[in-house]
Amino acid sequence: MAGNQYEIIAWDLDGTLSHSLPDIAASLNMTLSEEGYPLLDEARIQSYLGDGVSALVERALSCSLSGNADFCLEKTMLKRVTDRYRDIYAANCTKRSRLYDGIPQILQQLSHKKQAIITNKPMLMTGRMLEHYQIVSFFGIVIAGDSLPQRKPHPEPVQLALRHFQKKAENMILIGDSTVDIATARNAGIAIAAVTWGYTDLETLAEAQPDFIIHKPEELLSILN
Repeated sequence: MAGNQYEIIAWDLDGTLSHSLPDIAASLNMTLSEEGYPLLDEARIQSYLGDGVSALVERALSCSLSGNADFCLEKTMLKRVTDRYRDIYAANCTKRSRLYDGIPQILQQLSHKKQAIITNKPMLMTGRMLEHYQIVSFFGIVIAGDSLPQRKPHPEPVQLALRHFQKKAENMILIGDSTVDIATARNAGIAIAAVTWGYTDLETLAEAQPDFIIHKPEELLSILN
């Protein structure tokens, strides 16, 4: 498909627009520390990203307690720790996070197109980050992990964006850094460009067979214009 047929560009947030891991990891370890549990290194926490806050905290807490991310946790404890993490992260989500190099420029260069955010991050933190980065005005719709009953990789967030812009699936491309993003695009019948500057290694991305793999934000111009 010609790039000019992609009228809607949907962006993932963490690992795509924003290097958010430092604040996520610091907030998660602050939560674990309050509970008296062992802390985790950033690389381990990075491997738990992509499926939203609840999955992140469950995996991290399970690993902290047992060394196994699949360890079964007591539900009341998990809810308490998850709620505390949400509070801590909401207060700290813009401390050390930053936009990746080239992102402000590419958003401006693509401002003639319709742009959206589709993330599994809760809306509270998503909104604070977009405002902090001063990029919220680029996006016609922001769909967060708690905006709908379903989140990525379910197609519902993509379908909402398509309805909002009154366009068809063939007119939309998703830009993301994870296999969750690739699965989302496949489930929704839209194109996907996987980025290598985020939190998933190139081999894993390539195995998932996205439509495009890009290594720098400016490479998007050859796809989208």
